[in-house]
Formats: sequence, C-alpha cells, structure tokens
Amino acid sequence: MNAKETYQSLNTLLDSNYLSRSELIKKANISDLEFENLLSCNLDCISARVIMSVASALNISADTLLSVLSEKADEKLISPIYSDSDKQFVKIKRYDVLFDDKDSNKISFIEHRYDREILVSGCYCKKMGINSPENLKCFKISGDFMSPLICNNDYVIVECNAQLPIIDGQIYAFADKDHGIMVRRFISPLHGGLILRSDNPSVDDVYLSKDEKNSIFIIGKVIERSGCVLE
Repeated sequence: MNAKETYQSLNTLLDSNYLSRSELIKKANISDLEFENLLSCNLDCISARVIMSVASALNISADTLLSVLSEKADEKLISPIYSDSDKQFVKIKRYDVLFDDKDSNKISFIEHRYDREILVSGCYCKKMGINSPENLKCFKISGDFMSPLICNNDYVIVECNAQLPIIDGQIYAFADKDHGIMVRRFISPLHGGLILRSDNPSVDDVYLSKDEKNSIFIIGKVIERSGCVLE
C-alpha cells in the first residue's frame, strides 16, 4: 500500500469518526511527525503507543489499523508477528499460571482473553536482546515486595524461558503453589541455592537451598513493567 492509498484509507476512517486530521492528532495525543509516519507507512518509526492511541481514537482495533498500514490490507487477520523481523509487531497477552495437581514443577499458562493486550515492535525486541518474541507474556503482580519499582497490581512483561541463565541482580518471575506469580531479584550464591531479594527495604532476603530451589517454577526474566493509575 502506497502513501496515497493509505491517505485515502485514513481519510475514510477520519470521516467515519467525524474527525479532521488536527482533531485526530489532538485526540490521539500524537505529533504531526508521527501522523506523517502513518501516512508514509514508515513502520520503523511508528511506536506501539502511536498504534494503540490512534486505533483507540478511531474506534478500531490495533490489528485493523495495522492492516491499513501493511501491504496485506486484504487479509482479514493479521499475524501477530510480521515477516520482516525489524518491522514486526508482537502481540503480548496477559496470563495466569495453573499448577499440575500431579507434578508441582509443571505449570500451564492460562490466557486472560478479556484483559489487556500489549504491542511491542521487533526493533524493541532486538534492542532488549529478545531472540524469541513469541515467548513474551504479561502477568499481573500482587504485593509490594518489589516496591517502589514494581507495586501491587502492576503488570510485568516476562521473557518466558526457564532455561535462561541467571544473572545476579536481574528481576525474574517465578511461581509456587501457595503464592502464585511473584517477582524478585535473583542472586546465585557460590555454594549453590538461590537468594530471592526484594527492592522493598522492609522485606528480608529469602535463601533457598538447592532442594528448596526446586520447589519454585522459574518463569523467566522480567523485561518491563507498567501499572494503572486508577484504583
């Protein structure tokens, strides 16, 4: 789709919402340059925030807007991951974990179908060193153990891979049957085991022996966090 075709498509969407170009820019809280990038289909310069904001302002889904911008506008559904790894958008959904009744070390990921979805670009994944964007999942966190960085009811994006090497001081998501999903900084002592460290200064470190370490399920490394300002 060229810029002229995109302009016509955006004009149709604007007309259907009784919006002018300037009104859309104001409603979506984007800049003139960001709007020009939409017209030119310059996906390298269009952030996920712009996609979500413009889609919301036009009362359409992010997938529909992306279909207008992509060369595959005739497809009814957009693949969550585009063929060009540098221009792809990855759709991240929220999940909970469910433990296997017969094996406490086995969990299943249960999707929240009517909760938030987050779009991140392939460029962002490359910048963060994420080689498998399809492993990204979103989880809701309870408790203030990692406050002030991660607070009660915040969301975190996790690169789900239990085999990722543990880097001292990095934040990881893990789960056990009694407490569900948790996040802590991991420290690997020289003599083995694992130290769970909270950012909240009122919470003491928890030391897990080698055997106790096997009682938790390591989900993966926390990449990003966000929260809602509404109670």
